[in-house]
Amino acid sequence: MDSLDAVIFDMDGTILDTAEELCDAIAVARNTMLPSQAPIDGKSVLRDYPNLFGGTLEEFHETLIPADLLDFDRFVELFLAAVKASAPSPAFADVIGGLASLRARYPSLKMGVATTKPTVAAEKDLSSSAVPATLRSMFGFVQGTDKEKNMQAKPAPDVILAAAAGLKCGDMSKTIYVGDTRRDAEAAKAAGCALSVLIRRGDDANKEKLGADELIHSFYAIPDAVNK
Repeated sequence: MDSLDAVIFDMDGTILDTAEELCDAIAVARNTMLPSQAPIDGKSVLRDYPNLFGGTLEEFHETLIPADLLDFDRFVELFLAAVKASAPSPAFADVIGGLASLRARYPSLKMGVATTKPTVAAEKDLSSSAVPATLRSMFGFVQGTDKEKNMQAKPAPDVILAAAAGLKCGDMSKTIYVGDTRRDAEAAKAAGCALSVLIRRGDDANKEKLGADELIHSFYAIPDAVNK
């Protein structure tokens, strides 16, 4: 691990436990657009559409809304309003300790965030009242998938490459990406990262199925996954 320059992290589902927030907001958007159909809730979104997580709102919109009623702008408007009204999401319990341990062992290692959310939203989430005050300061750079910069969502490598550039990492073969979905693993490989690591807390999934180089169950396991 001493030969690495940086570790870049996904945010939702990796650093922050946002599953409930996002699923509830998606359900609200869908139910509002389809008032004549039986309502769904956030739990059913998480249960019935696990392959969509880590992707874009466009995919949820196209999956949940019938073709003749598609209206992406309206879907986004409703989703964002629901997210804004929801309580901020907490960090997973292992994140602060795991990052502090990583920094203590490798003080020169750069750490950043590359997420599907826009940068402004990511910055807000990483400094909300639901997370420890020290969390944001652990990352040297935070990069979201900003449409105004013509960035494509994962599995395209755009956001990872932009985060690496923000951290001033010129050699992607000395960078690893830590996420939680197949899209994260695919984006890491497309970006040329040395390693794609997926964290699946309490999940029995295997790395071959998810396309990752390594699969871990805690932030504390990151050094061992890399050294192995």
